[in-house]
Amino acid sequence: MPWKSTPNIRTANTRFPVVDKLQVPVRGLFFIILGFAVLFGPVNMILLARTNRRVWLLWTVPVISVLTCLLVFVYSLLAEGITPSIRLEGFTVLDEPGRRATTLGMAAYYCPLTASEGLHFDPDTELTLCVDRFGYTGSGAGRDIDWTRDQHLESGWAMARVPAHFIVRKSEVRRERLQTMEKPDGNLSVVNGLGEKIAQLWLADRQGNILEARDIPAGQQVVLEKPAAPARAGGSPDQLRRLYVSTDWAGLVNVATTRIEGSVLRRMCRTMMAAWPAPRARAACTNSRSRSERASPRTTRQ
Repeated sequence: MPWKSTPNIRTANTRFPVVDKLQVPVRGLFFIILGFAVLFGPVNMILLARTNRRVWLLWTVPVISVLTCLLVFVYSLLAEGITPSIRLEGFTVLDEPGRRATTLGMAAYYCPLTASEGLHFDPDTELTLCVDRFGYTGSGAGRDIDWTRDQHLESGWAMARVPAHFIVRKSEVRRERLQTMEKPDGNLSVVNGLGEKIAQLWLADRQGNILEARDIPAGQQVVLEKPAAPARAGGSPDQLRRLYVSTDWAGLVNVATTRIEGSVLRRMCRTMMAAWPAPRARAACTNSRSRSERASPRTTRQ
C-alpha cells in the first residue's frame, strides 16, 4: 500500500510536480554576484584612487554589500513570488444512498517563504508525508502538530523552497449527489448536485449502455448522449480494490485526470456497474476538493 512505501521528496515531486521548475535561479544569481565582485573590487578601487579618496572604502564597501543583498532578495521575489503553489488531486468514490465518500489522492505545497501558520486539515484526514526514510536515528528537524481544534501542522511541514507532498486518505459524510431522471422519450437527464462544475460525466443505464455529458455547471440539468465510441458496462468487481491497494496513488490520480479521452473513467464506470447491483453507475471528473484539503498557507520571510 502507498503509505507503506512512501516516495522521498525528489521522487514525489517527479511523479506529482507542484511547480514547473524546482531549481534555484543560478544564472541570474551568478550575474548578480559577478557584478558585485567587479563593482566591489576593481571599479570601486579605481574610482577612489583617481579621486584620492581611498578612505571612503570604509563606507562604500558596506553600502555596495547591502545594495547587493537587496538586489538578490528582490530578484528572488520576482523569480518565485511570495504566493504558495498548491496542487491537490484526488479520486473519490461517492456512495450516494449511504451519503459517504472515500477519497484517495495527493496534496503538494511549495512555499517561497516559510508558512507562518502551517497547514490545516480536518481531523478525519489521514496524511502521510513523503520524506526520506532511513530508519530512526534521533536526528533531523522536528515537526509540530496541534490537535486542539483541527489537524494543524504547525511547523516543520512546509518549509521555504522545499516541496511538501502528502498522501491523503479520507472517508467522510457527503450529501452531494447526481439526480438522474428518465424523460418521456426514453432519454436520461442528470442534475448536477455535486456543487462543482463537472468537466465530463459517464453514466451506465439499466441496459449497461454508457452515456456521457460534458461541461455541466453546478445545479444544471443536461440530457445524456451516447459517446462517439459506444461502450457497454463490464469489468471486474475487484478493480476498485486493486486501485485502493495500489502503491502509487499519484499515478492513479494522473491516470484518472489526464487520460480521460483514453476511456479510463469509462472503464471505472463499467467496474462500478459490475461491483454494485445498482441500476445506474456513473463516473465524473470535476475540479472540486473537499473543505479539509483547502489549505492555504500564510507565509513569512525566513
